[in-house]
Amino acid sequence: MTAGALLPLWSAPFIEPHQRIDASVTVPGSKSLTNRAFILAAQSTNECVIDGALDSRDTRLMADALQQLGCTVDWDSTGSARVRPSRHTMGEARAHIDCGLAGTVMRFVPALCAAAGMHAFFDGDEGARVRPLDALLSALTSAGARITCHGEPGFLPFELDGIPADICGSDGVTNRHAPMTIDVDTHESSQFASALLLSAPLLATRMNRPVQIRLTGRVVSLPHIQMSVRTLQEWGVTVRSGTDEGGLNGPDSATCGSTTPTDAQAPSWIIEPELPILSRVAIEPDLSNAGPFIAAALVTGGQVRIPHWPVHTTQPGDAFRQIAQQMGGQVNVDADGILCVKGPERGRLLGVDRDMSDIGELTPTVAALAAVASTESHLSGISHLRGHETDRVSALRTEIERLGGDVTEHPDALTIRPRALHAADLHTYHDHRMATFGAIIGLVVDGVRVFDIGTTGKTLPDFVALWQATVASAESGDQ
Repeated sequence: MTAGALLPLWSAPFIEPHQRIDASVTVPGSKSLTNRAFILAAQSTNECVIDGALDSRDTRLMADALQQLGCTVDWDSTGSARVRPSRHTMGEARAHIDCGLAGTVMRFVPALCAAAGMHAFFDGDEGARVRPLDALLSALTSAGARITCHGEPGFLPFELDGIPADICGSDGVTNRHAPMTIDVDTHESSQFASALLLSAPLLATRMNRPVQIRLTGRVVSLPHIQMSVRTLQEWGVTVRSGTDEGGLNGPDSATCGSTTPTDAQAPSWIIEPELPILSRVAIEPDLSNAGPFIAAALVTGGQVRIPHWPVHTTQPGDAFRQIAQQMGGQVNVDADGILCVKGPERGRLLGVDRDMSDIGELTPTVAALAAVASTESHLSGISHLRGHETDRVSALRTEIERLGGDVTEHPDALTIRPRALHAADLHTYHDHRMATFGAIIGLVVDGVRVFDIGTTGKTLPDFVALWQATVASAESGDQ
């Protein structure tokens, strides 16, 4: 019996060929924006209310981590979280942080602890112990933190002693206006850069001088880094580009993309010694979590409406609008901010050739679409997904083959060719996006079952109920 067989099986709902989904789906708040708001609220000059905060396992782990640091986090029934910071006593705390399987907790919180000069021990789920952290830990060490790994170097578990006060500002008044530069390699994860950027206000304030975060190596998932920069600005922190090009948000994807910049071109941002000042912030819907519902319309030839789609956003999930059109769908956002996606006739979905380096988290959803498309797809720029909740590149190849699909795994890409799929029991690898991958396939392949659909609770606790309601829109004949 395999490990997967010990987990509960969920029968994915199947939509008959003559049925069409016609559903409205309200997507909960963005995990990425919620956890960024938590990190900044912990450094804030005042109490902050986060409206529309996502309440999921990942965000609860983040809230618990902040409480270990001395903050107070209260959730209410309206979907808001109230954070009371403890920046004056944070450096005195000795915390034990459970990261679970949350990448944002295992990357963002160590940087915050280092900036606060505090001591903390970090560990997480078994699957978290294989997620790479070496680039972040090396960057923090270079800034003056001390790291002791209690297992394989560069991975959980580890102990951290933050940047001490005698290092902060020790170079004298004459250098107070010269930024302290911290280099970080981002070829495995953009979260390393975001971690340093989001904690820089506290570090810069302790040092009484600016902090420069400079990226080295290949830059992946640039929109997430730009999201961190924009969030800092919205919270009242002055951020400026450390290079001549790119403005306040730094170089664009043409500079970063999947290439490796030279030292002279290295994307960088300078953060001034200013603490966040917002007392209230609203969180956008999670556009990445909207992806499976958009996919439901595309694979069944139905339509799905998603309210509150932002006009301007740094979320990578906004790319679903373009991807849906490339694959033959019709996309419209009306004056009320309702996104409507209509799929092509069932069986006429087009394949797509797409560089996913900036939007890697969307890959499992796009791969599900590609697996049932009528033409070939090539998804490139995804080698960094091997260090996510699981090796998503190999996992996607394995599960598509389990369904009878035709797929080739490359070091940095997947090529998926049309082939009739059959029933199968799909594994999730404790990965929420592999679970929704299976749900999408199950809409048009009868007999698909998914091990441990509950892993979707990592970012979307109500996924099963939302999915069943979406399917019911077809079963009930609401056209």
